[in-house]
Amino acid sequence: MRLRSILAATMLFTAARTAWADEPRSAGDIADALLGLPADAPAEQREALKIELAAAKKRVATVIVKVESAEGPIVAKRGRVLVDDKEAATLPLARPLYLEPGKRRITIEAPDRRYVPIEADLQADKTVAVTLREAPAQAPPAATTDEKPLWPGIVLAAIGAAGLGTGIGLIVVSKNKESDAETMGADIGTCNPSSLDAACSELASTVSDRNAFQNGAVVSFIVGGVAAAASIVYFAIPTPHETPEGAASPVALTPIIGPSVWGLSVGGAF
Repeated sequence: MRLRSILAATMLFTAARTAWADEPRSAGDIADALLGLPADAPAEQREALKIELAAAKKRVATVIVKVESAEGPIVAKRGRVLVDDKEAATLPLARPLYLEPGKRRITIEAPDRRYVPIEADLQADKTVAVTLREAPAQAPPAATTDEKPLWPGIVLAAIGAAGLGTGIGLIVVSKNKESDAETMGADIGTCNPSSLDAACSELASTVSDRNAFQNGAVVSFIVGGVAAAASIVYFAIPTPHETPEGAASPVALTPIIGPSVWGLSVGGAF
């Protein structure tokens, strides 16, 4: 029984070894062996490899890969040749590719260039040349012209400064008129509203001027304050173009001006 087991194992090993020895080498391996022969190798050895390669090429498709850039044909020195998204060779290529017949997707993966993949229907014992062309360079993003202009903020700041300055000047004039009215009132004493003399008319005019200057100062302060605040907000809040992707929408600034209402409406995400 033990002898039979030994004989069976020996027969299986012999059969496997024979099958492995009879398995033909791939065309790629034969071509690499041929390229690796030293210059002084025997002619018989070189000829034997050529005969073996010719027989192996009958089972596969021979693919000659050419590479072109925008300027014309080039010798690609860096990258990998991919066949059906699997590495088939590294650059630079020293020989053709020997690929199984069928539809194949061939491209080059390079660190500094992009190539357009091609589809090839390969046939056994046929030689085909494929040209892989460099993909057009992506155009840089167009320069934007919608950046926030500076002049609106500068104009608002100028209006704010002018409004505040005017308001201060009107307050000074109003205080002077008020002082004049107090002095005149002390000198006149009591005025008859139904019959104003010249002094009382002048006092009434001075009081009216004082009120007008005071109201003007209030309006100037409001306009100047709103313009100054608008200028600050204008420079502080980014425009939609300046807002980073995914960030909250920018704040919207809306002045409110009416017969009896002055103000600034600010809306958006804070």
